[in-house]
Amino acid sequence: MKFEIHRQEIKRIDDNKVASFSRNHVHATFVFDKLWKDLRKFALFVTPNDEKYIVDLQYGQTIKCIIPSEVLENAFFKVSCFADDLITTTQHTVIVYPSGYSHDIDDFDLDDDNVSSSADNDDIHKIRFDEACFIPPQKEFEKREHIHD
Repeated sequence: MKFEIHRQEIKRIDDNKVASFSRNHVHATFVFDKLWKDLRKFALFVTPNDEKYIVDLQYGQTIKCIIPSEVLENAFFKVSCFADDLITTTQHTVIVYPSGYSHDIDDFDLDDDNVSSSADNDDIHKIRFDEACFIPPQKEFEKREHIHD
């Protein structure tokens, strides 16, 4: 995802969707105007529970960083920037879309004989589990339509 910072306003300039529970994969690129030149910059990522994650962007006019995975476990997060002498930006809300993954999947032994790979057979209907499981949808994703910038 890409953000443009003009004076004290942050604006998202791409339309890529962000999937939940990604780790070390989702990047943010910040493009700063000349007001921010020679300043040490930081990105502030905030969850709906007001948990804050600060990423040191260092110096430069175009800076790329990895978005903290913790903020991708929610239906949305907010991002803003600040610098040395407390130059701040507005906040931008980023919607996070469900990925299908859940931490409950960690309970499965993916090396178990009950999980087939496409290399084992071509008929997906042969894949079975000894125990049926139900992973409930996450409530925070149901509230997505009520989120505004």
